[in-house]
Amino acid sequence: MMVLRESLGGVRQLLEPLAMYRRAIVSIFSAALLVQVLALVSPLLSQMIVDHAAGLAMHGDAFYIVFGYGLVLMTAAIAECIRSLWVNAVLARLEADAHPQAYSVVFGSFSRDALQLNTSEVISRFQSLRTAHQGVGNILVEGVVDSLYVVTILAALVVYDSLIASAAALAVTIYFAARLLVGRRLTKVTREIAQADASQVAYLKDEVDAHQSVRFFDAHSGRRADWNALVTGRLRKEAERARTTALLRCIQQFSIGAISVITIAVGAHRVGIGELPLGAMFALIGLTYAMFTRMTVLTERLSSLDVLNVHWRRFRELAHRPSQPRRALVRLCDPDAGWQPGLHIHDLRVAFAGRTVLDLKPVVFPRGKLTVIVGRSGEGKTTLVRAITGLVPCESLEMSCVAQPADTDTGLESVWNERQWSRHCAACFQGDALFDGVPIAQNIACYDPALDMERVERAARLACIEADIVRLLGGYHAPTAVQKLSEGQAQRLLVARALYRAPLVLLLDEATSALDEHTEGAIIENVKGLGVTVIAVAHRPQWIRAADAVLRLSNGSLRFVSPKEDTA
Repeated sequence: MMVLRESLGGVRQLLEPLAMYRRAIVSIFSAALLVQVLALVSPLLSQMIVDHAAGLAMHGDAFYIVFGYGLVLMTAAIAECIRSLWVNAVLARLEADAHPQAYSVVFGSFSRDALQLNTSEVISRFQSLRTAHQGVGNILVEGVVDSLYVVTILAALVVYDSLIASAAALAVTIYFAARLLVGRRLTKVTREIAQADASQVAYLKDEVDAHQSVRFFDAHSGRRADWNALVTGRLRKEAERARTTALLRCIQQFSIGAISVITIAVGAHRVGIGELPLGAMFALIGLTYAMFTRMTVLTERLSSLDVLNVHWRRFRELAHRPSQPRRALVRLCDPDAGWQPGLHIHDLRVAFAGRTVLDLKPVVFPRGKLTVIVGRSGEGKTTLVRAITGLVPCESLEMSCVAQPADTDTGLESVWNERQWSRHCAACFQGDALFDGVPIAQNIACYDPALDMERVERAARLACIEADIVRLLGGYHAPTAVQKLSEGQAQRLLVARALYRAPLVLLLDEATSALDEHTEGAIIENVKGLGVTVIAVAHRPQWIRAADAVLRLSNGSLRFVSPKEDTA
């Protein structure tokens, strides 16, 4: 019951963004119900035609039996075809409407747990949403419509013959019980197959990323053995799921056969003693078959809630639950108050799993100065950059951006939340990536809706990447071929992306680690000439020599050091 409640809760959350499409869904349901009425009428039409044709057959007009029953079968086929088309239309509409919403939920706000997953695992979990949406669509359309259809047919069977109706209900109950018995195992196997698929995708990604090491160290045989083990394990689980599904189909066919035999036996007996017209027996056969077929489909949909919950939970872990409103992050202060222009951190504390990673005392990053942060690996330098940008949840955070008169004249807000802060603070994150196949200008502007080519070109010049771009066919409008870029070219494009924002505060996390000294020196000189607050995480000597101040991060705290002391 708990699993069912959780599954229904997940379905409810998936459907929340679709409230605006209520009218369209209602219209589709109405059309689907009309199709079901047509399908329900076909067995009754069968009775009328067969009874009429039987009377004509006594006068030698047997052709009408073939023609009439063929018309019945054609009617049923057309009804089923229309029904399938409507079901597919609903599924396509649901997926088209929900996927953009889901994209915003997942990639607009990663949860901390999601950030710890590798790329392949994130992709696999997002793809689980497709399975979840299809399950929701099937339950929504086939579940609701088919349940009405089954209830109506069962009522019609009771009117025709209560014994046949009881036998049909018993057969459905047996199948439903069998489906529940094996459902738990089917759910477990489905979860294991989803995990195996994610492992295979991750393995292939690692194979591509590490192909040089694999080739150089002759590790191909070992990697192939590991791959074979992954494939074999998945095939074993797939075979187990196939066996379970085959068992269910056997039970389904046995139940259909049993109810058909009972219907024919009882119907033939009633026809023989004159209690039932011949056409009514044909109608009974059609009704019982249609009811059981739809009932088994309905049972599958209800039982699939457990499987659906597996995929929904995998997807749900990617996003924040519940979503939180954007909090005040930075205050904009007037320099007339006597404060030094720049970024003032009054309080910043970050903790993971109960362990304090950062606990900063008040520190000032002056406007127009370059402050370099150094420290051992794992001390939290990257976490500090992400905390300042608002991308890492903080136990406590209080910052002020002290503006210059030119800033306050532009009418900036007095308090900034994360989104407003991102307009005035730019960052080049360590390990960030470019968008493959996207025009270079769009990569630099990072999907700015009001893309300014002058700012794009200026950012490229400051990042020393302009010469590389203009040599390309198409220049700034050429698609970005990420795989063909050197690491240094990619880094300079990412620096240009940060500079495009013309920020008040610029954060650089190992932004030039792949560049030669000459290019790195040119970028440092350009950045210092901007006259903004620059905070750089770096270890290379050129940054430290060029710094106006050097801070060492150790044990979660910052302290000022001299360049000579930093080299120790």
